[in-house]
Amino acid sequence: MQKEKYETYKEKHEVSVSGAEIPNPVRSLKKLFSRLGIDGEIKRKLSGSYRRLTPIQAQVIPIALSGRDVIGCSPTGSGKTLAFLLPIFERLLQKKEAAGSGGRIPCRVVVVTPTQELAVQICSVARELAPTVSTRLLNAKKTRETERIDILVTTPRCFLTHRNKIDVSGLEILVVDEIDRMFDSVSMLKQLDDIFSEFPSRVQRLFFSATITENAEELSKSVMFDPAVVFVGKRNVPVKSVEQKLVFVGKEDGKEHTLFQTLRDGMEPPVLVFVESAQKTETVCRMLCDRKFSAGAMHSGMSKEEKGRTMKRFREGDILFLVTTDLLARGIDFPEVGCVLNYDFPADTKEYIHRVGRTGRGNSSGTAISFFMKKDRRRVCLVGRAIRKTGQEVPDWISDEEPESLDKAE
Repeated sequence: MQKEKYETYKEKHEVSVSGAEIPNPVRSLKKLFSRLGIDGEIKRKLSGSYRRLTPIQAQVIPIALSGRDVIGCSPTGSGKTLAFLLPIFERLLQKKEAAGSGGRIPCRVVVVTPTQELAVQICSVARELAPTVSTRLLNAKKTRETERIDILVTTPRCFLTHRNKIDVSGLEILVVDEIDRMFDSVSMLKQLDDIFSEFPSRVQRLFFSATITENAEELSKSVMFDPAVVFVGKRNVPVKSVEQKLVFVGKEDGKEHTLFQTLRDGMEPPVLVFVESAQKTETVCRMLCDRKFSAGAMHSGMSKEEKGRTMKRFREGDILFLVTTDLLARGIDFPEVGCVLNYDFPADTKEYIHRVGRTGRGNSSGTAISFFMKKDRRRVCLVGRAIRKTGQEVPDWISDEEPESLDKAE
């Protein structure tokens, strides 16, 4: 593409980039493969699953391949995982592996995520695409000896628990996924600070999320070297491919009636149901099971094995309704989920964006239904404004500048 075509492409896909000397996006897999030295097996797997790169992949991959730090923000389901995995594979397969020191396990790449569930998913994708690359999921309770680790996928807590067993002196790339979640949590921010202090000063850093506040962006830049910042789409806005409905339910006891009325009106399973607490996942799950709906619950109080079995049953269709907390709100890919139901309204607009992003993945469409009460009116007002930015209609009394106007819903 000539320069004008690159600019047209970025304008069409709402790609904005800041930083000097930014390489042009690479739209097609064929052109990307001509630049990469990754083996034929990875190329065959990618060619069988992808026709072309998504906008975040097209712009981030050439930047990351140059060795530069990157902050990447794009809608849920837009392919951010592949945007950082491909440059990692290229680096690992082109350079010799690191040697450990002091009896510790050498590690070349660390990927940090806020939850173990997201870490499991990233590890699975990496192993599927590149089985010759040693990708390891770090377990919080135990770790086994291994000769080397190319890619270590972990949560902050797990890494700090086992840091004495891992040699990061030869670390080349650090990825932090869902960076805004990390920086919004005081405990995770402290853990990240401790992790950064363990690494060599000049490690390539790739930070990603579907939502990044200005504060998170500035904090990210403070621990990076001359990063390129890539945004795709409008900042902190829900994905356009999801039809979004806000439903007033009156009081708490109105949710059950509205839920089953909505089911009678037609709700295509599988459905992901979000509630505010672990205890409530069990309550709503029992409510559905009592009405003969195939439902399961998943929350942080369950064991790793229990969560794994529940996820497997949901993915395979044995469970049609999965009731969960924000544990599964970020990054988790459920390609078959056609509907997200916010039984309890999310804490803020960012969490709303991540929740509804569990449907409408890639090029598919989806539906998100959110119940709200009078006490939720300020959050509903802000979410309504975000929905309106996608081009969808929202009643004036919801997106009105004065949240108190939601009293009209009663």
